[in-house]
Parts: sequence; C-alpha cells; structure tokens
Amino acid sequence: MNPLDEKEDCQQSYKEIAYAYIKKQIINGILKPGSIIDEKKYISALCISRTPVREALSRLSEEGLVTIMSRRGITVSHILIKDVLDIYDVRTVLEPHIIDLIEGKTDKIRLEQFRNDFNNTPMMASTATGRDLDSEFHMYLVECTGNKVLISTEEILMSQSQRIRVLSSASDKDRDSEARSEHITMIECLLNNKLSEAKQICLLHLEKSIARYRTIFSDSMFFSLQ
Repeated sequence: MNPLDEKEDCQQSYKEIAYAYIKKQIINGILKPGSIIDEKKYISALCISRTPVREALSRLSEEGLVTIMSRRGITVSHILIKDVLDIYDVRTVLEPHIIDLIEGKTDKIRLEQFRNDFNNTPMMASTATGRDLDSEFHMYLVECTGNKVLISTEEILMSQSQRIRVLSSASDKDRDSEARSEHITMIECLLNNKLSEAKQICLLHLEKSIARYRTIFSDSMFFSLQ
C-alpha cells in the first residue's frame, strides 16, 4: 500500500472512532443540549490528533447534533419542538413505505429475535445502556431494502429519534410498554406477511409518539418551544 494511502485510511479510522464516541455521548444524553464541546478532551481521551476530531464534529454538525459557532465554539444542539415534529413528519412518510419495499426480503429468524428482545427488554432500560431496540429494528428494516439513500436518511432520523427518546424518557414511563407492544404487533404482522397491517401499526406508533411529544415537551428542561 502507498504510504500516503495508508495514512489517509488511518485518518478515516480515527475520524470514525471520534464520530462514534461523541455521537454516542450526545444520543445517550451524557452531553446535554447546550453543553460546550471541548475538543481537547476528546483528543486526550481518544489519543488522536485534532484533525479527526474536527472532521467528526463537522459531520455531527451536518446531522444536526452539534452547532458550530464561529469564534464561539461548538455546542450540543438544542432540540426545538419544530425539529421533533419535522423528524416525525419524515418518518411517517418513509417508514410505512419501507415496509412496502421489504416484501420477501426479511429474515424470519432475525424478526423472531427482535420479537424476543422487545418481549424481554424494557425499551427505556435498554436505551439508557446505549442499546436502542427501536432504532435497531427500524434500521434492520431499511437495510433490507438495499437502498443506500434510504439507509443513510433513516440513520440520521434514528440518531435524532433516539436522542429525543432518551431526553424525554423520564416524563412518560407509561409509554414504554405501549411502544413495545406496538413493535411486537408489527413484527407479528411481518412474520405473517400482513404488510398492510404492519404499515397501519407503524403509522399508529409514530402518530402516538408525536402526540406524546406534543404534551411533554413544554415541561422538559431539554427542549425549547421556540
């Protein structure tokens, strides 16, 4: 391998490491909205140079997770109620359509594994540990389409959605069991090739999420109604 190519590959790896590390802290609520991002902290913690950290933060900015302010530093982006509604507006369009595209492309064993996970793992508890069953399930479905544009778009939506769920989880614990039940029902429909019913459950799940966020955001310190 050309030494220059090897150096470039190494930089890409460091960028991915920094990106994944910082993104996880934001999504899981370790870094709260408005928190200042200290680049030196991540350079030291990850034992890497400034460049891959900067590149990772630039990518996170494009995904709306951080805000880069000229000469004022970098902060974790605030979540506006409009942002949440915009995200779920897109999801209500994309995700039922994804179900149309995956007919005959899902793996029965994988779906049964998801069903078992949803039956035995509280969604909020799993989210708090860094595993988000909701995101994993929806990403699996979109990956079954093989559509790279859809996969990339859904990944951004899932990152934002997981962050919203983590920050709002303390406000509505009753929704946990209901959301799990909706996912289990959706999986049952997919296992029985009832795509129309699966789409209806998917849409109902998203609509209930929207209704929930409309009622709790005004009481949350992590969200703004601007």
